[in-house]
Amino acid sequence: MDAKITEYKEIIFDSKSEAVFARTLDLGGHQWIYHPPEHCGHVWDFLVFRMHMGAKPMPILVEYKPKMPTNTYVDELTNKMRCDPKESVVVWGNPWDGVDRSIDGPQECCYRVYPIFCSYGKYGWGDFIRLGDNGGDWPTSWRHPTWDVLGITEEMAQEAKNFRFDLVVV
Repeated sequence: MDAKITEYKEIIFDSKSEAVFARTLDLGGHQWIYHPPEHCGHVWDFLVFRMHMGAKPMPILVEYKPKMPTNTYVDELTNKMRCDPKESVVVWGNPWDGVDRSIDGPQECCYRVYPIFCSYGKYGWGDFIRLGDNGGDWPTSWRHPTWDVLGITEEMAQEAKNFRFDLVVV
């Protein structure tokens, strides 16, 4: 299926999923920039200024993928980021999938977070151990739930999914 180019806030997004994620960030009270300047040879999807308990907003580079990325993709991005580590994560999942409440916790969201370089969690900056993190070979981290990193809840994601976007015909 081809990505559907979507306009939101006078910005043309490469896909409707990215526009929905941007709307979700808005619902979370974040400021963001779509496709910020290249960093470490990579064009990131978002630079999010995460609101942090009344303090100065903290910047975090976010790569958004609607489906779970491969381990190879995440490893290559991690290696690129070693040239100049910044707070950065890959967020994957989409609000059309929703949450399976039979296996996910009450604060879970359809989005998952995989830390690239992240100050969250017990390992600290750039010291992520995939197999030691969640016991499997999934590119995600149960130590870094999306609601804890970006303040995104399932309700925000579902509200963003239902937002009316004006589609751009290209």
